[in-house]
Amino acid sequence: MNSTKPFIGLKIEKIILYLIYTCLFVFILLKAFTIPITHDEVATVIMAKEQSLWQIISYSSPSPNNHLLNTLLTKVFVNLFDVSAFTARTPNVLSFALYCFATFKITKEIIGKQSFFILTTALLFILNPYLLDFFSLSRGYGMSLAFLSLSVYYLLLAFKQNTSSYLYRAVIFSFIASYANFTLLPFMAAMICVSMLWFFILKKENKQVAIKGILFILLLSAVYFLLILQPIIRMQSTNQFQYWHSDGFITNTVIPLLRNSLYGSKVLFFQLIELLFWIIITLFVSNVILVGRTIFKAQNKPATIQQPIVFLNLILWLTITINFAQHFILGTPFFEGRTALFYFPLFILSILPLLERIIEKWNSKGLKISSMLFAVVFVLQIGLNLAIKNVREWAYDENTLSVLDYISNQKDKDMSLATDWMFNPSFFFYSSVTKEYEMIDLEEYSKELHPSSTAEYYYIFSKDYRQFEKNYSLEINFENGCSLLKKR
Repeated sequence: MNSTKPFIGLKIEKIILYLIYTCLFVFILLKAFTIPITHDEVATVIMAKEQSLWQIISYSSPSPNNHLLNTLLTKVFVNLFDVSAFTARTPNVLSFALYCFATFKITKEIIGKQSFFILTTALLFILNPYLLDFFSLSRGYGMSLAFLSLSVYYLLLAFKQNTSSYLYRAVIFSFIASYANFTLLPFMAAMICVSMLWFFILKKENKQVAIKGILFILLLSAVYFLLILQPIIRMQSTNQFQYWHSDGFITNTVIPLLRNSLYGSKVLFFQLIELLFWIIITLFVSNVILVGRTIFKAQNKPATIQQPIVFLNLILWLTITINFAQHFILGTPFFEGRTALFYFPLFILSILPLLERIIEKWNSKGLKISSMLFAVVFVLQIGLNLAIKNVREWAYDENTLSVLDYISNQKDKDMSLATDWMFNPSFFFYSSVTKEYEMIDLEEYSKELHPSSTAEYYYIFSKDYRQFEKNYSLEINFENGCSLLKKR
């Protein structure tokens, strides 16, 4: 492939990419430091603070906070640096660096170290503002994507160098990815299947090596299965796999993930959901055709599994197949929203070899210009749609600290506060966990609104104000559709 000349030891597109990585890391760091704790993070911090390592590992408290690796690492940082939203989020902030490292390494291996197109293709993994949100939160989603990418990177090295030690690392990192977020269990199962297939096909000349490799992977899988058995049983017994819908993979998984990923885009191209959906379908079908042609034309058909176009698509297809099997056999709903987020990097991974074929066949000045234009559009998509004050999934928690600051500055004798149940965990964190606002008496969590409450202040969604008009006056109207009320 043609390439530009190195600039101070690095190609200029790599320097631009490193600058983008650095800017996004700083942004994620600032966001983790400044935005209020969100609804689902609070249980993680409480569990990390109050439970022992064994209680977390055994999932002794079957709450929906089942991102066990994240909880364990949160416990480490909370114990080292005291309890705060930022210390709880630090493991995921750091995992963004791992995600960038792994996805860049994969891109470099497939597209080529000296390729002019490495900037655009690497950007594909980070153009998603919804995905970036989760590296600023104390949840397991961002962390799991980092280990997913690292797992695939080692699988790529294993197939490229025909080295079983890399294959074992790939399997182990897939375990770690699923331990960070149990929704990645189908991905982990797909990685195990591909690894076993590698030994069956490529090691058949040496049956002893193949048998040892397969047994070792089975042993690793058995150990991990024993580790997660009790948490999975507890999750099943408390119906934690039933939070989503079962209307179909496209309806429940693909469309919502695409809509969330666009993040209310201010870039015209990324506002056209239908167009993007059909681009995704076209790329998916193109991959199916290309994989079929690759296998059909190969003289040694089993050996084609070593080609990235085959095994990267196989991982995606197996993951989807296992997801369908879960649905039809166990009655588990399809993943939706943040639980389906891991499909984003898996899809990008599956199309990288297709892009590499296109680049190799039509490497021209026009394609280079198009590539740079796409890079500009991708950067605009990130830059114009990143939100510094909140995250899309729990945007309603944006005003927690503003409300607490306002009430604490009023010097009212009675500083009691009641909230809609969705806001309560965030307020509870600051009033009772960190005790930064312990002077404010927070009413107990309740899923019912109480317009006749004796609390001096009431924080609600603005749409519910009519219920409170008789007893409360409007104190502050926030831009995100929330209101602080004061007792009349």
